Amino acid sequence: MTTMSEVSTARPLAMDQARESFAVGALVTLVLAGTEYAARAAFHLPVFVPRAWAEMLADHVTMPLMLLTLGAFVAFGGVLGAAFGAIRAHLPGGTARGLVIGVVAFALCTLAESARGGSIPANIGNVTTQIALLVLFLLWGLVLDQSLSGAAIRPASVAATDSPMLTRNLFLIQTAAGALLIAALCVPTAWLIEKRPITLPPLPFPFHLPTQPTPIPKDRFF
Repeated sequence: MTTMSEVSTARPLAMDQARESFAVGALVTLVLAGTEYAARAAFHLPVFVPRAWAEMLADHVTMPLMLLTLGAFVAFGGVLGAAFGAIRAHLPGGTARGLVIGVVAFALCTLAESARGGSIPANIGNVTTQIALLVLFLLWGLVLDQSLSGAAIRPASVAATDSPMLTRNLFLIQTAAGALLIAALCVPTAWLIEKRPITLPPLPFPFHLPTQPTPIPKDRFF
């Protein structure tokens, strides 16, 4: 039977886990937004950051729409990460959990974006583009699941036996620093690609594939 002391201890622990999952989800979503921006510059994919939530908040918040859109998208990732962290222990293990949450995130973003005009905008209506964006969201789900798994197995404090394993707080700090660094690098990388598109240099000599094999003279000696 659960005692009152166990309940009082479990509640703060659950709140800490929810905050950690929210932070990880928000950081991974920030990386996703930066990756989409870089993919737009390199492969001409649209930046699929739904503006529906930002447009609903625009009448109540004084902020540039682009920053409001990014903030709403990152907050959405944090909320989804917190919800995923609360139920992930009850889901099947392996990569299935990350793929499922990636599909859920992609479906929710598609529904939110479709709600703006009743249909999916033309820039994401192409099947190939949708598949590419779905792959990005699947990778987002896998990274989110792996990050939460890495935080879950870390001890809360340094053990007395000098364990080489990082504590949970240090792991989360490293995850946050890595996510912020990747997101920050995506912006100048995309800007450089847009200013100087990547093109392969021409070959220094003419190259033609032969259409037919060269005939060998019959009177040639080897």
